Amino acid sequence: MRSRRQRSNVRIAVTGASGVLGSSILEHAPSDGDEVIGIGRGAAVPGHAWRTADVLRADDLVCAFAGVDAVIHAAAPATLKADDEVLFARRAIDAAEAAGVAHFVYVSIINVERNRFFEYYRGKHDAEKLVAESGLGYTIVRSAQFHEFVAFLVEAFSKQPVALFPPGAAFQPIDTAAAAERLAEIARGPAQHRVLDIAGPQVLAMRDMFDVWKLVYGVRKPSVTLPLPLPLAQVISRNRLIDESAERLGITWETWLRAHRDEPNRYAARLIGRRSSASSRSPRRGR
Repeated sequence: MRSRRQRSNVRIAVTGASGVLGSSILEHAPSDGDEVIGIGRGAAVPGHAWRTADVLRADDLVCAFAGVDAVIHAAAPATLKADDEVLFARRAIDAAEAAGVAHFVYVSIINVERNRFFEYYRGKHDAEKLVAESGLGYTIVRSAQFHEFVAFLVEAFSKQPVALFPPGAAFQPIDTAAAAERLAEIARGPAQHRVLDIAGPQVLAMRDMFDVWKLVYGVRKPSVTLPLPLPLAQVISRNRLIDESAERLGITWETWLRAHRDEPNRYAARLIGRRSSASSRSPRRGR
């Protein structure tokens, strides 16, 4: 059983702190004696310590990491291109080395090595190698997909009169808050290189998740399984995102949906780029 408190008075910096995961780390990271600092190029997340820096500007990032014991690298390029993900990681690694950071925590994705044909996952896998070869004290944490992202996908695949899902599509969706708490716990402790992957409490077929989604939102719509010629469809099929040995954390898919059903989906806002549009909000009832 792991210790719930490994170090005291640790200062942790979080890159990408205005994003879905980063802001959740700021909100849910334990604060008993620790300081958690958000790092981002935009406006500060209200109520939290903040240092403004662009991941791609080396001098900015070194200054932002000054006096920090651990970094959780949660920043991701808006392009989701492999080269950009690697560049983000390289800049963060270099700045952490220059600032004398003792522990670098890199957030990756379950089974990235099985999905190198998908560009963003290839970038994640290559960035893992950079971290491992950096000479830093490091821990790589692979996570399952967050409930918010899966909810975005479920709605995206159900836009047509009949919802279309790839055969064998399945997830182990995890609550972002639970992932954030675990990442902060890991950052407070010593570097471990690799730890157990983290995932939610259930392995769920996408069509079953859609059935729950319909129940929660009062939607009436049939669904079919159909091979789709999309790289993303290949990634989510054939258990490519499943790790049965992962550490199970957080709440179930249905519990999360019911708790957040009336909130805008932050992944929709990010990926579509219209934070207040109708498409970024929860679906209307009775559809």
